Amino acid sequence: MIEGVCGAVLAGGRSRRFGSDKAVAPWNGSTLVESVSDSLAGLFRLRLIVVKAPAALAHLARPDRLIVPDAFAEHHALGGIYSALEAAPTERVFVCACDMPFLSPELIRTLCEASSDYDAVVAMWEGELQPLCAVYSKSCLPSIKRLVSEQRLSVRDLFPRVRTRVFSEAEVQAFDRDGRSFLDLDTQRDYMAAKRDMPPDGGIYG
Repeated sequence: MIEGVCGAVLAGGRSRRFGSDKAVAPWNGSTLVESVSDSLAGLFRLRLIVVKAPAALAHLARPDRLIVPDAFAEHHALGGIYSALEAAPTERVFVCACDMPFLSPELIRTLCEASSDYDAVVAMWEGELQPLCAVYSKSCLPSIKRLVSEQRLSVRDLFPRVRTRVFSEAEVQAFDRDGRSFLDLDTQRDYMAAKRDMPPDGGIYG
């Protein structure tokens, strides 16, 4: 288990392009949000699911998995990260989205292991920072609050304001050569393609 870090799955998105609540879309014998949360179980002693309407996912609550209300639901991922950090008993939180079913455990572990000296650790893929495959410290909370007050809602605006370690694409490829960790299922077409391409064990290809 990774010490000093818990895992958070953001499930408060509007799913407008998906057409329905993607968090509860069937996946690998359960739902997307359950599958992604379960994929973190071997890494973190405690997992959080951040959601706009906690009652809808209350049945998923367990001693090692908390359902956390999104304090700033209208602020999308930035609000979800803030809510996860506020609720976490640990100093740092690994954050991902509920529609990222192919996360690499090795990549997650590496990001977490690098996080003790930084406020944020984030992967880079195809020239873009990946804020929903990243580790954040509670030291980010004041900066996130300022961004919210300024109506600057992109998580990428946070990184220049805090001590950030960026993992280059070459570094990421040591653990996930095709970048499947960053595949998110924005549309029904994405979802159906990912289901067709799912590895036999439901995880990533090496």
